[in-house]
Amino acid sequence: SDLLTAQVKYSTAFRAPTTDEMWLFYPSDVVYIKPNPNLKAERARNFEFAFNWHGNWGNLKLSTFRTNYRDFIDFVSFGNQPTHTYFPNQRDPGDGQMGTFSPHASAHSPLFQNINRARATIRGWEVKGEWDLDSIGLPKGSYATLAATYQKGRSDGGVPLNAIQP
Repeated sequence: SDLLTAQVKYSTAFRAPTTDEMWLFYPSDVVYIKPNPNLKAERARNFEFAFNWHGNWGNLKLSTFRTNYRDFIDFVSFGNQPTHTYFPNQRDPGDGQMGTFSPHASAHSPLFQNINRARATIRGWEVKGEWDLDSIGLPKGSYATLAATYQKGRSDGGVPLNAIQP
């Protein structure tokens, strides 16, 4: 016997910034990552609406969702910027050791930093199915699954978000 159910879900969450997001300093002429110790925890509110269809053959779920964030943590490129870099093959004149960080020597490197976006929104849909293969004569407990998700995120008035974990 088939059964169709509708679900409405609401949830809240937060994510504290990681130590790498706050403190990672990577001075290089290839990529320059600047730390941001002032990052705030991101907070989220999620709304989901779904239909579930259960039958002798398995189940199928179709859902749509929207997540609203405050202080979304985003890894942002600031383009090529003048940066101070570490020179591993240069002798430090003070102690003669190899490897110096020179605050006066600069290069133009792609500069990246984690920042808080004031507001962000992620919208999308998901299709998830499970087919009980014993319905076609295979051993009981055999099944196949299929899942597909589409999501799109925007922040601060339309800025596209980087890759988002589903």
